[in-house]
Amino acid sequence: MLGVGVYFAPDPNKSMQYCRDGKKTMLLNQVNIDESKYHQNKIFDEYMIKDPNKALPIYLLTFN
Repeated sequence: MLGVGVYFAPDPNKSMQYCRDGKKTMLLNQVNIDESKYHQNKIFDEYMIKDPNKALPIYLLTFN
């Protein structure tokens, strides 16, 4: 949608759409969005960064 890069969303429900394994896992990241692309639809906001070094993983979350 926004091109090639790493996508992030402020709402974890957006990220949960991409969990395909039986044990759902997700990274909580701190992201520098200064040079990001932004998309907003009726439900979720999304950000895309081209440089993965602008994201710092903080926690690994696991859901049942």
